[in-house]
Amino acid sequence: MRNVTSCSFELRDLSLTKDTRRFLDMTRLALAPSLRRLALHGTASQLKKFTTFTDLDNMEDLELHLDYQGHAKPNATQDEILASKQSEAEDVQEAIVPFVNDRKDTLQSFTLVSYSSVNLSHFFRALGLFPRLRFLSIKARVDEAHLSDTNALVEFLHKHRSSLLHLDIRPCIPDIGDSKWISNEHTLKLKDESWARVQGALARDRGSLLALEGLHLPVGSLTLSTQVISRTLPTLTHLSLADRTLNMEELKQILEVFADRPLRLKSLLLEVTELKVDVLQLLANRIPGLQSLVLLYDEIFMNLEHALQLHTHTAHDYFVSVLLKLEPGQLEWNLRHVALLPRRNTHLVQVLAKTIPSIESFKAIRYHRAAFVR
Repeated sequence: MRNVTSCSFELRDLSLTKDTRRFLDMTRLALAPSLRRLALHGTASQLKKFTTFTDLDNMEDLELHLDYQGHAKPNATQDEILASKQSEAEDVQEAIVPFVNDRKDTLQSFTLVSYSSVNLSHFFRALGLFPRLRFLSIKARVDEAHLSDTNALVEFLHKHRSSLLHLDIRPCIPDIGDSKWISNEHTLKLKDESWARVQGALARDRGSLLALEGLHLPVGSLTLSTQVISRTLPTLTHLSLADRTLNMEELKQILEVFADRPLRLKSLLLEVTELKVDVLQLLANRIPGLQSLVLLYDEIFMNLEHALQLHTHTAHDYFVSVLLKLEPGQLEWNLRHVALLPRRNTHLVQVLAKTIPSIESFKAIRYHRAAFVR
């Protein structure tokens, strides 16, 4: 196991016995000199086992996956449930936080995925300064029960404003408790409401995102979203906007942010309600410096009257016909990579490549994700 630079441990079914402790100790001795990336999966009580790994002096990339930890055991009283939750919170603050803080001199990339009941406000407030931190990814519940103070996260970002280059925040659906009958629309509403708290805090803070090159966030409120994006304009090159389909007017509002810097953005991922040539022309006119586009869409637009004139019978054929009839200069763009989703249509993107000769590949997802995946 010498010279291993990346390692992932899943502790879900690993009980701490004399043999497993010996295995972990031997693993630590073998990996410590060369390990650069470590991923840990398990509950807070399970991850405590790794807090003795104090000699990982060269680790640059840390992933923490805090799994759900059940507290309501059969016949458990309310006091016992509360005591179990308190114990989980103590495991995080007293064992996991110091383990993360011990990496302060080397950590460049930190990913936190949390499905635990822990209030992450205390977690972020307890974290120290990581001078070399470049990449931060958070996938967690951010409702009031799991992030009671949104300023804790914002202040952590503010501390790292001069070093942080890539920020990826993906809110999870809040815990709905014992509700068995709940609509999908309601769960998405709860998720949107929880994100609105964080988005508002980010919009109010003017100094946390000044050096970002890559940003992945849910759209949420369009007004707040444009405010947050505008703070990153001097340096932003990669942008992902998730969890909302945009109509033409909403897309124009987002793109208006780039009016003063149309050549800065290099890669974009977003979702529109309809795929139509007008969308591509709008993107080409507003952000002509774009090199990579991942465009998700609900459906392909078709004007029935115009479709009859073109003798086309499907939305796909209509879109292709409109593309082919464009005059030279109507879609001038230096786009190099493109992906149209969710349906991969080889013919459609091939026609698009003929319309935009600079297109080199249909693998824009790979190019775009390179900024957000470590």
